[in-house]
Amino acid sequence: MFARIVFGLIGALLGYLALRYANRVQEIVGRWDWAEKLFAGGTQSAIKLLGILAIIASFIYLTGTHEMFVKNIVQSLQGNGQSLTR
Repeated sequence: MFARIVFGLIGALLGYLALRYANRVQEIVGRWDWAEKLFAGGTQSAIKLLGILAIIASFIYLTGTHEMFVKNIVQSLQGNGQSLTR
């Protein structure tokens, strides 16, 4: 339980830092060609999107709902009609 809290908070912090310092992260990692083609804001938009996803994933993990979340996604992809259930 303690490890889940620590890893969840670290993940949320890293996501926040990616959002806050997207420009600096881009200077460190360089431009991503695929992001430049896909997003209007280019690499910085991709970094911010990854930051948001990191925050969401961290809170899903932190609250302990990650197992149910993954199970529902797998069930819906398999198409057996029992998604969004416990």
